[in-house]
Amino acid sequence: MPAHIRRPRLAPIACVLVVAAASAAIASPEERCQGNRYIAAGTNVRCELKAAGKYYANGSLDVPKFQEAAGKCAKLYTTTWLRLQGRARGTGSSCDAARFLDNGDGTVTDTLTGLQWEKKTDDGTIHDRDDRYAWSANVAGTAADGGTFTTFLAALNSACFAGQCDWRLPTLAELQTILLDQYPAGGIDPIFGPRGDYYWSSTQQTTGPDLAWILSFQDGSRTTALKDATFNVRAVRRGL
Repeated sequence: MPAHIRRPRLAPIACVLVVAAASAAIASPEERCQGNRYIAAGTNVRCELKAAGKYYANGSLDVPKFQEAAGKCAKLYTTTWLRLQGRARGTGSSCDAARFLDNGDGTVTDTLTGLQWEKKTDDGTIHDRDDRYAWSANVAGTAADGGTFTTFLAALNSACFAGQCDWRLPTLAELQTILLDQYPAGGIDPIFGPRGDYYWSSTQQTTGPDLAWILSFQDGSRTTALKDATFNVRAVRRGL
């Protein structure tokens, strides 16, 4: 084939390769930090979905096996921060800092996930760690109309706590990310305030509309509970 016919097909490919190489070369430390955070978050989502799919069969979930698999996903995700810090050391990017940042307004930002968390207290306010609320108002209820939403979150959002009016209930996977270790160790960084025990998540049990997932900050265990039961709550907002 004559050379003048081949060149138009090769030139665009060469241009793409040159542009890609140039883009990688000029990416700032912060851009690399943010890109790696998104990659880590995507990997975690795929891991969680794989764990749920693997142990969900015949209309039920094998909770012990799922709990172990989901714990491995969360641990893999949270330990990613150490690698990101190592790569970013000395660059001044947001990855070159502590993972948890106290904002001084009753909230903590997780630099890895981009989530802003409510700190708990022991002062008898709406943030008290001993307060417990229901997910749903009725026995075997399915609606998100319990005190978790109508009292707790409503109070935070009506007052625009910490200058923000979009507080919500975290998913089970989001709650897992702030455990110091996975089941059976658990625990939570003191920067989040008093920890309480079992916390409601927004994640519902697909095989039972009257059930939602709860997670213990004491030992990292996960289970489902009837939505009219009362448990601790912790608000969150944003995220990657």
